[in-house]
Amino acid sequence: MRENRVKAKIREGKLAIGTYVGLADPALVEVIGLAGFDAAFIDTEHSAFDFKLVEEMIRAADLVGITSIVRVPENNPKTFLRILDMGAQAIQVPHIKSRDDAIAAVKAMRYAPLGERGMAGASRASGYGTVSRAEHVVTCNSETMVIVMVEDQEAISDLEGIASVDGLDLVAWGRQICHSPWVFQIVVTRG
Repeated sequence: MRENRVKAKIREGKLAIGTYVGLADPALVEVIGLAGFDAAFIDTEHSAFDFKLVEEMIRAADLVGITSIVRVPENNPKTFLRILDMGAQAIQVPHIKSRDDAIAAVKAMRYAPLGERGMAGASRASGYGTVSRAEHVVTCNSETMVIVMVEDQEAISDLEGIASVDGLDLVAWGRQICHSPWVFQIVVTRG
């Protein structure tokens, strides 16, 4: 896996800028990269995008060197696995309500010893088997971003617990929590 552009900017204390992909065309992801953005936000929660289309969008992001952030519809390890094996560099999980929800997401997206992600030796993410298993594990564990979205009122009481989960890269606030039609999300980085 190549360096995650968004994660690199965050490490350097810089602002990373991405934009939403709302049309079912991988060329749009390519244009986003050519326009100078750092990431394309591919939303599978609020779209009809199928896995094949998502893979083509991830491939387009790789082509122009931007981070592919895929928002999944639910906290489901099987979905994470498929999308990460396609080569996505970040997954955003909606409706995280507790520390336990956040821990489950991290465990599903990290390889052992940091998590429980399953291994497919010939996936697109591993260069179809051209990258050694050891190198693939190390780079995926360091470059894959785990983003959780807090958007339900019950999450507020466990916000500190959610944000303290090891292996979590970002906590995104949902519009329902912000109570403002103008704020779609505020991203809080973990130090």
